[in-house]
Amino acid sequence: MRAAQSRGRCRWPLVVAAALGPLLLAVSVQAFEVLRAAAELRDQVYYLDADLEYQLGPEPLAALSNGVPLGLAVEIQVIQPQRWLPDETVAALRQQFRLKYHSLTERYVVTNLNSGERRSFTSRIEALDYAGSIRDLPIIDRSLLDPALSYRMRVQARLDLDSLPAPLRFWAYVSTDWRLASEWLEIPL
Repeated sequence: MRAAQSRGRCRWPLVVAAALGPLLLAVSVQAFEVLRAAAELRDQVYYLDADLEYQLGPEPLAALSNGVPLGLAVEIQVIQPQRWLPDETVAALRQQFRLKYHSLTERYVVTNLNSGERRSFTSRIEALDYAGSIRDLPIIDRSLLDPALSYRMRVQARLDLDSLPAPLRFWAYVSTDWRLASEWLEIPL
């Protein structure tokens, strides 16, 4: 009798893991992450290079495949760390992209809303990779920073819910599937 009970107890964690496995995978699939960021000073201007990863959940993916454009925002801040007070934001910049699927041509179009540049891709993964690769983005002129102080730059990627059409926006604000944002990645400047 005891051997049968102990075998039943050993299986219990496996049953729970098998039941929760798909849920845990679903949660981990939808994530935004700043993988790498680096600031470089050239010609007295700080430039940002960053690699971001965008993974969309089922609801944003369904909306995208039904023709709803998605906004991707990269928030960039130059901050001056304070010892006892909150950090002071010296400069803030938002790099914005719009991702749209065209069902007639079966292509994904990424528009850089800051520059107006548009690129077309055959796959969603290629489109998101393009939007997640930021190169030579000018951030701040060195003359605007006090050389006696130290500064840091931080970067965050998020799904821009304000760019959604009004009927979908309310649902996006109350649903956790739509609240996609990376942690801030902070680097020295």
